[in-house]
Amino acid sequence: MKSGFGREKQNYYLRMANEEANRITRESLQTALIYLMNEKDYKEITITELTQKAGTSRTAFYRNYQSKEDIMMEIMMEFVQKLEEYKKEFTSFENPRDWFYGILKYVNENRKDFELLLKADLQDKTKQIFSFYSWVNKNERSFSLWTEEYKDNDVKHVYYRRAMDNTFWFVFWDWIGMGFSETPEEIADICASLYQALTNL
Repeated sequence: MKSGFGREKQNYYLRMANEEANRITRESLQTALIYLMNEKDYKEITITELTQKAGTSRTAFYRNYQSKEDIMMEIMMEFVQKLEEYKKEFTSFENPRDWFYGILKYVNENRKDFELLLKADLQDKTKQIFSFYSWVNKNERSFSLWTEEYKDNDVKHVYYRRAMDNTFWFVFWDWIGMGFSETPEEIADICASLYQALTNL
């Protein structure tokens, strides 16, 4: 008869084995989804195709995910976290163009990840990570253009920040959708000009 300690140890190793199996399953399904998205339209990919390509069962799939959208969201969150870490380097930048260029450079270097999001029609989920306003709000002392004029009028402030964020978000995703036809430097210049125009309204 096993002691309580022996049963706990056995349960621990069983739990670790299950967690490792789930980790491998998730990685296999993510890899399979990325592969299939390079072969066909995202909307046409079925769970059966995914599990066959990943070499796993439907039972294993549904033990880890409810839909292929869950896989895509997990993939997205992984490189969003990387981008958030990258953005921490921007706190010392002295002008908006540096922020734009930093983000655009990162996107360009990781273009395949962002093209996957576009194929999955998940770009709407990225508005917060591309929020220039959120970053400025955290580092407002660095920017003389964010004057008391905006703070004195809360309504105006809200509309200005929404206009800025939506403008830059559309620029970023149009650039990605058009195949990165311009350099990050060129798009950064465009964004900086738009920022200047919006602050002068």
